[in-house]
Amino acid sequence: MAELAMPLRPSADEDTGPPKESFLDGAWFARDLAAVFRPRWLLAGHLGELREPGQYLTYSLDADEVLICKDGENRVRAYHNVCSHRGARLCSDAAGKVGKRIVCPYHGWSYSLSDGAVLAAPHMPDDFDRAPWGLHPVHVDVWLGLIFVCLADNPPAPIASYFRAAGFDGYRFGDAKLASVKTHRIMANWKIVVENNLECYHCAMNHPELMAVRDWKNPSSIETFADALKSRAAGLEVIQTKVECSHTLNGEKVCAVPFPRRDAVDNPSAYGLLWEPGMVMILSRDHGWIFSPKPVGPACTDLKQYWFVAGDALEGKDYQVERLREFWDVTMQQDRVLCENVQKGMQMSAYVPGPLNRHHQTGQAGFYAWYTEQIHRHFPETTRSSRPASYRQD
Repeated sequence: MAELAMPLRPSADEDTGPPKESFLDGAWFARDLAAVFRPRWLLAGHLGELREPGQYLTYSLDADEVLICKDGENRVRAYHNVCSHRGARLCSDAAGKVGKRIVCPYHGWSYSLSDGAVLAAPHMPDDFDRAPWGLHPVHVDVWLGLIFVCLADNPPAPIASYFRAAGFDGYRFGDAKLASVKTHRIMANWKIVVENNLECYHCAMNHPELMAVRDWKNPSSIETFADALKSRAAGLEVIQTKVECSHTLNGEKVCAVPFPRRDAVDNPSAYGLLWEPGMVMILSRDHGWIFSPKPVGPACTDLKQYWFVAGDALEGKDYQVERLREFWDVTMQQDRVLCENVQKGMQMSAYVPGPLNRHHQTGQAGFYAWYTEQIHRHFPETTRSSRPASYRQD
């Protein structure tokens, strides 16, 4: 047998990402919420879901639930979805309309849409001071129609500054309209869902529809494996990329009206924008798509997807919602099975995290480097147990 020209890479040198426990353990899940999700802007919806005053939608994270609504002046407001009187949940539906004020279904206390102040507290004593008992506000920001909330005491910089370098490769996302929204539940840890979405190493075996329009071996990341680790560990949270793929079945168009652009070019390439924790936007010649995972439990994730078309495209004439969603509906359901299978396998006592592929899993390497830094920043006692081998300081 011929000798190897170079020595094999030591197994201790291979990056395996976070420890197994971070995908399974309830204490790790609490760390994820505290270090990764609560401190930053989280995608909660789109203005297309709040078309008129009084309309609302809700966004939950762990036990907290946010009520997001439009006030009488069409401004977006956000409050904790809990009555300040005795803790009743104000709105129980995921979306709906409240009218000119928010009314608690328990004792009838009502609140202002504009500032959350108590407007009425029926049958309370005459000397009752309503002023201190308004709704608790939640930080909210809007960027190109997307609605973000932050549950931290002090929010990060405005969301526009977070995305200030995003170029969109000529696409005008702000001129598009929301065509459809869908959420489905995946019984797997949110990091498994994100990891799966960041690679195509698994595609040839599992995604025939995707393989018909995409070469999975064609580099889809601008970073090498080493660069991914260094840049993301240094704090890079927003990444732009270009993908030579239509992201439609058989490459066929799903909307007759081109997606808005700054030029008249019928660009066959898709523009990709990735931002932490695990969000993805893809804009292509005739539609846009957003992938937004949210942790529900250590082994449970809600995946919300948004589809966009040109603002002047007409449903039923220029596009059909089912056909618009078909490609990602098929692909995401295939991925749901894969992610749930991984979650079950990780629970087995024999499993030890294996190495990330240095050619085809650069996205995961970068994501886990960034994730590890967030955990260390908030929980420094986890440094030795959770840092990938290549980052350990002995």
